[in-house]
Amino acid sequence: MLIRYAVESDLSELADLFTGTVQKIAPQYYMPEQVAAWAASPANSDKFHAWILDATTFVAVTDRIVGFAGLMETGYVASLYVHADCQRQGIGSQLLTQILIYAEQHSIDRLYTAASAFSRPLFEKFGFTVYEQERVERNGVWFERDLMQHLIGN
Repeated sequence: MLIRYAVESDLSELADLFTGTVQKIAPQYYMPEQVAAWAASPANSDKFHAWILDATTFVAVTDRIVGFAGLMETGYVASLYVHADCQRQGIGSQLLTQILIYAEQHSIDRLYTAASAFSRPLFEKFGFTVYEQERVERNGVWFERDLMQHLIGN
């Protein structure tokens, strides 16, 4: 598997991966209206494109893109998604490892994220801890998320 930076020509495939993963995995954790609102996020293509390209986004590639993870300069882990058909194969771990390496190389001493119910265990595996819970609205539907952080070097 190759991990590389996302480029503009990846956006359509990343949107499909995002939508498909949310539609297949999220129903185990969320209500149908929450899944539908979440999966619709790439429909706002300008916002989705900025979400990917304004971050340092890594993509995991085999014969296709199988995952992606993005990090903002502030230390915010903006995204971490693995293709629904490729769950539990270590792809998320490899992407999060790349995020940690990048953060250390760029002197980012605190990583933080808003974790979904299905991503929280992976973040915990890498030493992230919950410091708060938040309630947010997405496409007219409310969600609860765990705000998590990881201090580099601690």
